[in-house]
Amino acid sequence: MKFKYIKKCCNILTHSIKVGWELMRSFMQLSNLNMPGVTIFGGAKEGKDKIYAKKAFALAKKFVENEIPILTGGGPGIMEFANCGASSVHGREKIDKKDTIGIAVTGVDSWFESSCYYHTIHVSYFFMRKWLLTRYSIGFVVFPGGIGTIDELFDVLNLMKYHRLPEFPVILIGIKYWQPLVNLLKESALKNEFINERLANLFIVTDDIDEAFMIINEACKVFRK
Repeated sequence: MKFKYIKKCCNILTHSIKVGWELMRSFMQLSNLNMPGVTIFGGAKEGKDKIYAKKAFALAKKFVENEIPILTGGGPGIMEFANCGASSVHGREKIDKKDTIGIAVTGVDSWFESSCYYHTIHVSYFFMRKWLLTRYSIGFVVFPGGIGTIDELFDVLNLMKYHRLPEFPVILIGIKYWQPLVNLLKESALKNEFINERLANLFIVTDDIDEAFMIINEACKVFRK
């Protein structure tokens, strides 16, 4: 019985050291990113007409052209297009400071190889990726996606709800796509008093990437001051 207890404690200690080491390694790699940055969330699939993938590429490129680096989940689909759009501005020429970094989870999309060059950090756990993506950004752009994307969106909103994260801009790209979710929050949750007016308006929904850029850019200007 005592041996089992000691073994369990050793496993917990080993796990804690592994998590701590991975976070430290990630901090060091993220220090090469120009700050402040913006996180782009989105699905691992491109969608039927690829319109959102093209918008992710164009928006990320616009951010980097204005010295705002990009973080993503490091996978395919929207994430890859955003990383590729960002890296297309300077490519391999900009060695000292990186324009974009993907933070991928080991074992997830392990088959994936990007069609363009950008730096990717690999971590072992989803919670580590989400923590890094939220703690190094002053704005969040959420493109259409599935369960993972929606989970990341609500994680950000929940952190803002409890003031664990400042109320940085949260922009949903795709009015038609996000309309059912907006209706759920504003016509069901709000009316039934499960959330208040503040929480129902923590995000902006648009199809205009220029509008998204202007909102994030203003937030960066304020942060830099």
